[in-house]
Amino acid sequence: MSELMWIILAWVFYIALWMFWYSSAMFWKIWCKAKGFIHEDMQNKKMPLHAMVKAIINALSIAIILSGWSYLLWISTLEQNLIFAVIIGIIVSTNEVSKYIWEQEKFVLVLLNSIYSILAYAWMLSIMFYV
Repeated sequence: MSELMWIILAWVFYIALWMFWYSSAMFWKIWCKAKGFIHEDMQNKKMPLHAMVKAIINALSIAIILSGWSYLLWISTLEQNLIFAVIIGIIVSTNEVSKYIWEQEKFVLVLLNSIYSILAYAWMLSIMFYV
């Protein structure tokens, strides 16, 4: 399978994890409470199309960037990929921590988003490792 196919597969899995992570089966209620939304009011609302398009484009750009950095850093084992994913996840999580500090976001929301980032990057890089 070509490298592009692995990137697309990682991208699809990233979107799937995102949809599962923030679904009612996982952390939807916690996310609503942390954001100050009433869960019952949010159940009937749909995500705006422009937000969904932005999320899909963001996920594709993350897949491409992670693939490029993995190649440039000569990461050759699954363990190295996972360590790289954790490092990138921690770096991205600093943005979440700044939201906690400066924008008064709830800590549970920062934790939820940070853990998601680390898991998603680890998942994507594990898939792309088999290129």
